[in-house]
Amino acid sequence: MQWSYSRRSLFEQCPRAYYYQYYGANKLTAKGEPLKEQLHFLKSMTNRYLRAGNILHLVIRTYLYNLQKGDSWDVYRLLKWASLIFQKDYDYSSTYRPGDPPSQDRYPPVLLSEFYYNIEDADRLYRESESRMLAALQNFVENPAFANFRNGACHSTALIEKSINIKNNHFSMGGKLDLAYPDGDRIAVVDWKI
Repeated sequence: MQWSYSRRSLFEQCPRAYYYQYYGANKLTAKGEPLKEQLHFLKSMTNRYLRAGNILHLVIRTYLYNLQKGDSWDVYRLLKWASLIFQKDYDYSSTYRPGDPPSQDRYPPVLLSEFYYNIEDADRLYRESESRMLAALQNFVENPAFANFRNGACHSTALIEKSINIKNNHFSMGGKLDLAYPDGDRIAVVDWKI
């Protein structure tokens, strides 16, 4: 079994929530779970914070991949793309009604839990998250403080959102590097958050 910090924390906080998240909602486990479909549906939702972070990672990853190939996307293009993805989530979530069929889009929008649970200020909360996400993205692309990261990503051996696994006789661990690149006689490892 593989453990992550979040998985272990959830188990320590609430074994039932842990079961629902990792077994009840999983289509490959707990096959006799009577709430399987409902749990799977609820697990497919996300909140505005996680979604904005996922979009930020997607856009930065794409930006850095292209930068590494010598194609520098301008900040307007990146902001427009991030905003479009989040807007599709908003449009889908704000009009969603229980029982609606899932989207058939190749890249379907994500149902935001703030709208599903009818949170009173869902619109305002969404706009705040969008604003923070776009400000963080613009800051990453334009702020001179992050120039080392942008330049490091251009190195031919830079790793951009690369999964890694480390194993020996006593343990194994894995994760995903947002960015790693050679920096003199060292390696810079970068992880970003909004």
